[in-house]
Amino acid sequence: MTDVLTVGVITKPHGIRGEVRVYPYTEDIVSFLKDTEVILERRGKTLSAKTEKCRMQGGMALLKLSGTETRDEADMLRGYEINVKREDAPELPEGEYYVCDLLGLKAVTLEGEAFGTLTKVMHTGANDVYEITADDGRTVLVPAVHDYVTSIDMENRTLTFRLDKGML
Repeated sequence: MTDVLTVGVITKPHGIRGEVRVYPYTEDIVSFLKDTEVILERRGKTLSAKTEKCRMQGGMALLKLSGTETRDEADMLRGYEINVKREDAPELPEGEYYVCDLLGLKAVTLEGEAFGTLTKVMHTGANDVYEITADDGRTVLVPAVHDYVTSIDMENRTLTFRLDKGML
């Protein structure tokens, strides 16, 4: 597991008082960015900042960082990913996981056969879909619902799923 969680990316400035628009990578980005220290990262360059306020507007987060007071200063932050320390992240309910923790899980079929690795999580309107890359290079898309994903064992880093013939 990683020590930091990437929660969004700054897309552009908003207004004239140093706010930025953030494309969220999480459903509730506001809870991550409420009065906390963040780590901004772009192409190997890292900055630290403190959040002052965050609110949602039309599917995007509007974020005010301390030390960013003008539109020009905000524009310089375009493209930076926003990371928070795991210890500052909200606790998740039982059975929910951060995407970064799911990536890399070993995928095993219901029959107990090693199949591959969870390589991508896609968010759709109804439910998430897991992309599993088989050991032979093929990929399968598995709905992240209990009928298909029967268990996730974070301690052993495995995901057990039902593989139907039509998935391959």
